[in-house]
Amino acid sequence: MQQIYVSGCSGDVTAGKFNDGSHDSRLALADRLYDAMVRAWDATKRFPLEEMRLRVAPLQLPWHPSESLSEESLVRSLEDTESSIEQRILAAMGLASYRRVERGQPIDLVGLDFLSSDQQVPTATVLLFPGEAFVGYQQIARDIAAEESEGERFLFPIGYGESWTGYLPTAAVFADGFTDHWLWVGPGSEAAIRESLRVLLDCDEDPQANEQQDSDRLPHPRAENDLPTSLALADLQWVSSTLAPANDEELGEIDFPARHPAAAKRHLLAMPWSR
Repeated sequence: MQQIYVSGCSGDVTAGKFNDGSHDSRLALADRLYDAMVRAWDATKRFPLEEMRLRVAPLQLPWHPSESLSEESLVRSLEDTESSIEQRILAAMGLASYRRVERGQPIDLVGLDFLSSDQQVPTATVLLFPGEAFVGYQQIARDIAAEESEGERFLFPIGYGESWTGYLPTAAVFADGFTDHWLWVGPGSEAAIRESLRVLLDCDEDPQANEQQDSDRLPHPRAENDLPTSLALADLQWVSSTLAPANDEELGEIDFPARHPAAAKRHLLAMPWSR
């Protein structure tokens, strides 16, 4: 079993609060992360995994109303040979995103449910958010999941899906006056995301109820091989190919951070954000 690392909704998350760039603070940050990974692994819960269900809800986000992001302004910036390469690249990205919004092309907000047999409420759901979604969306998703379905499920939000949005602030952050050159969506984004999440997380409603519905319910890839299958929830939390087991014989026995503390901390210290 190999683990992988993915970023959550972390558009506004930074290690700066815990790291001033000094060697001692980097070590302290690595120790805190290492401790969290060990505790997450120790808290792993395993469930039989027999079925996966892919759900997709269309999401239309509003364009930012800033005059600098109008089509005319973006075209001018793109064609200005006196501007820096960075400014012209940003204008090109903004213009492509603007035209995508204008033609009504939605974002796919995606959920992947993991189920045991005869389950209606998934044991776990992976949610793929667009762009650099801010961390507040993780709690928003958990609150909506609790409202829309009975029973407990493990919700695992991931950021950096379709990325034309750039930063994706919550309504509270917009109200605080947040602005940035990496921001193309406008106020009202949170309301649109909440609406799509309610469709995506409603276990009584299938957002893909059409002729392809059966093809969206996929058997677990190992189900036909008579091998033990399980969903290790902490596997989604800590993953590094440098610490992966050599073969499947260690399935169910791996404990990367606890068994390889020195390697785990070296890996954490090598991360760009720890410098």
